[in-house]
Amino acid sequence: MFEAFTFFFFMLSISIGFILYPQSYLQSWQIVLGFGISMGILYGLIAQTRAHMRSRRLWISLVLIELVLNSGINLARLGYVMNSDFTNYQASLDLWSQSLSAPDNTFFRSEKTIARSKNDSLQVPTYGISHFSSTFEKESELFFEAIGVRQGVAFVSYSNGTLLTDALLGIKTTFIANDQASYNHRWERKDLEVLDVVQQFEEGTVVQNDNVLSIAYPMKPILKAMKVPVNQPVVMQNQLSNALVGTLSPKNIFTRIPSQMSYSNIKGRPFVHQTIQLENSEEKGSITLTFTPETDDPIYLELAGDMEEDSFKMTLNGKEYFFYPVESRPVLLSIASKKKGIPQTIEFTIQKDQFSFTRLNLYSLNEILLQDRIQQTKAQELKIDTFSSTHFSGTMTVEEESTVLTTIPYSIGWTVRVDGQPVETFKILDSLLGFSISPGKHSVEYHYKTPYLIEGSMISFASIVFIILILLTRRKKTDAS
Repeated sequence: MFEAFTFFFFMLSISIGFILYPQSYLQSWQIVLGFGISMGILYGLIAQTRAHMRSRRLWISLVLIELVLNSGINLARLGYVMNSDFTNYQASLDLWSQSLSAPDNTFFRSEKTIARSKNDSLQVPTYGISHFSSTFEKESELFFEAIGVRQGVAFVSYSNGTLLTDALLGIKTTFIANDQASYNHRWERKDLEVLDVVQQFEEGTVVQNDNVLSIAYPMKPILKAMKVPVNQPVVMQNQLSNALVGTLSPKNIFTRIPSQMSYSNIKGRPFVHQTIQLENSEEKGSITLTFTPETDDPIYLELAGDMEEDSFKMTLNGKEYFFYPVESRPVLLSIASKKKGIPQTIEFTIQKDQFSFTRLNLYSLNEILLQDRIQQTKAQELKIDTFSSTHFSGTMTVEEESTVLTTIPYSIGWTVRVDGQPVETFKILDSLLGFSISPGKHSVEYHYKTPYLIEGSMISFASIVFIILILLTRRKKTDAS
């Protein structure tokens, strides 16, 4: 009976905890249903000592009910598409990849401003950033959150980067979708729309950015000790820019630019961290930002808030601006590029009030400064000779004592050799692979081996041998008896 009462209070406390601290993945009816099944299990624990056959039927019934309910709930939550939609997208992706993919023994990444799947780079021969996996490293999620790229639990969707993050992550080619593309959500990248077009398709264009870095390049030694700021993507990107070896004197690459705000059918003059309320709930309201760029540099909007997906719609110069639903973590939206002296208008049409913006700032990226720093760093980056997913090598000529940033997740499975000698690797920005290097010309080689593969194989082999010996021993005893 003691075990039964312990189980009862344990399940009761868990249920109360979920009620007091709601989770997005659990609804109230699921909590009630789960508690009810738990009470059935409790009854089975008490009854099994009194009526063995009756308790057996109860256990079987509870297991079947639980399996059916779990299957139904999980399948109902999955997003389904028609087979034709999936195959059409796959055919388009195969076509785009011919312009997006890197040649053999070379490396650069490619991305898209749309998403049907976050694992497109696994379906076609391209290297990408967007990824979904139940084993996705939490540190990688936090890194992309820190630079203002949309991410969530076990996934990252790289469609709203900046010219700086594109350069640092080696994203050379990008597919920019047009109005003919109807695949889930899509972002707009005004900073990429001015680049050279590699190839034109019915649903968009592939553009190429040559001002990007290799998979590994030297940065200032201070990078090793750099902390990752929380919810400060502009601060994070300024720090990364100042850590490039091409930086002669620290100067922020992002600078805030002024704007004017106007309101329609909005109570008061709410700004960040102030609740937005409609004066007339029967009509929609609007908040308008206007600004005039003083240079042709790209402009980005830092946006975050506690709004829902349908809280507002956003237009840029009278046309709908497309982007994924914004969450509480700030993201950077590419708003304008090559628009010097041309007034720009951003309008938020409020459809559901009672939310607030936590970030609503405009920033200009100094493109000349970016190009200068990237070009100086490119002269020292890793020049790849051979490349595969588990081994790549090349040479790099470094001008000063540096920390080499390799834009792949840190893992103890990676070993690095410089001039044939193994070097110590460490985490950079809590997530990426790095090591120290001295001035001069060096050959660098990376190898990946699954951690504990040999040890795990030996344990598995020993376990199989042990089981076989037990079975043989039992068989001899049976034959002897």
